[in-house]
Amino acid sequence: SKIIAESMDLTDTYAFTGTVTGAGEANSPAFVAYANANQSISDRTTTKVAFNAEHLDTDGAYDTSNYKFVVPSGGAGKYFLSAGFNSNGSTTTKVYIYILVNNTATVSSMRFENIKYGDNDSFIQMNRIVTLAVADYVEVYVRQEQGSTSSLQSDGSWFQGFKISS
Repeated sequence: SKIIAESMDLTDTYAFTGTVTGAGEANSPAFVAYANANQSISDRTTTKVAFNAEHLDTDGAYDTSNYKFVVPSGGAGKYFLSAGFNSNGSTTTKVYIYILVNNTATVSSMRFENIKYGDNDSFIQMNRIVTLAVADYVEVYVRQEQGSTSSLQSDGSWFQGFKISS
């Protein structure tokens, strides 16, 4: 029955027996990948981040061997993507993080300067919303410029994403 907005008592309890449709999406595919070991990042070299383990992969679409998310059949749409990591080194002056689609088109990149977390670590994170088609794949790359090899720390490093709309 219809509710007439005269004097509705919001403290009452209402029994719901209907079905709600069109109220949202399932937000899948969704994945959370992480690095289960430290990774050496050479100075002034763009390096693919080895996110080689998973906390979550709703559609089996994250490839832990090749460190990438591949949009599965029926998964085209807008995605929220997030990548973050800890890097050691006391003199890091520039750190770049890149999200690439199909290894050719840079979706986004960010440059951070003089970022310090604690005494010797740098922490950076990037979030983006991107439109992906079926079979597109997404990878994360990093570049650091401190003058020597740095180490991407496995603790606190992740790559995650989920579909937000079709």
